[in-house]
Amino acid sequence: MNLVDVNIKKIRSAMKMRGSKQDQSLPWWVELLFVQIGLPDNWLRKILKSKKTVKAFIRDNNKQIKLTILTTFFLIYFYPLIRAASINNECVINSLDYIEDKIGSDALLSDKELKAYATNFCNGGKL
Repeated sequence: MNLVDVNIKKIRSAMKMRGSKQDQSLPWWVELLFVQIGLPDNWLRKILKSKKTVKAFIRDNNKQIKLTILTTFFLIYFYPLIRAASINNECVINSLDYIEDKIGSDALLSDKELKAYATNFCNGGKL
C-alpha cells in the first residue's frame, strides 16, 4: 500500500466516525419535549447546563450528600417513636395534675404511686 491509500482509509474511517456520532438518536425526553412538543431551545440549554453543574456538585460533595441522606432517613424512621413518647409524657403530666386535684393532698400516696396511676390512666385504665 502506498501513502495515498493509507490516507484515504484514515479519512474514510474518520468520516464514518463523524457520521455515526451525528446519526445517534436524541434522548427520549429531548425528542418528546423539544422536538415533538416544541419547547424553546433555550430551555434545553439551561437544562443541560444545570445537569452538568448538578453532576459536578454531586461528584464534589458525595460524602456530605450521603451523610445528609442517612441523617434524614434516621430522623424519619425514629420520629414516630419520639412523637409517641412526647405525647405519652404530656399525658402523664396532665394525669398527675388531674389525680392530685381529684384525690387532693389528703391522700398519702408517694410520687411513684402517683406516676403509676397516671401511667395506667394514660394507657386506658381507670382511676
